[in-house]
Amino acid sequence: MRLVPFEVAHGEALLAADLNDDRNRPAPEFGNFMPTLVHEGMAFTGIDNGHLVGAAGIFPLWEGVGEAWFWVPAASASTSSAWRALSARGCCA
Repeated sequence: MRLVPFEVAHGEALLAADLNDDRNRPAPEFGNFMPTLVHEGMAFTGIDNGHLVGAAGIFPLWEGVGEAWFWVPAASASTSSAWRALSARGCCA
């Protein structure tokens, strides 16, 4: 699996798929929030054999404080490996 910087297109593709738990799907009233998740060195996408296996990151709230997020499609057989890889990268540990 490769880890690449998170992009808006990755998030849109993951949300268009079935998530591992629909409770993780953002409410429609959040609108176009996807660009706010793109932070260099703080958000990553896992890609395995050309397929998105998940994305995770930290949404900064204020200096030294952030909120972690993690999306995985239900069809991904690599859920645990995606989490381990993103955590090892220091993204969401």
